[in-house]
Amino acid sequence: MIDFITDHAGMIGLLFFFGFFVAAAMWTFRPGAKENYKKHAHIPLEEN
Repeated sequence: MIDFITDHAGMIGLLFFFGFFVAAAMWTFRPGAKENYKKHAHIPLEEN
C-alpha cells in the first residue's frame, strides 16, 4: 500500500487539490451566497 502511495503521490496530490478547488468554487458561487457577500462587502463602509 505504501508503495502505491509513494509511486503515485504526485497524482494523488493533484486530484486532492483539484477536488478542493472545485469544492471551494462551488461553495463560493452557490445560488444563495450572493446576498451574503453583498452584505459583507459593505461592512468597511458603514459607520458605527
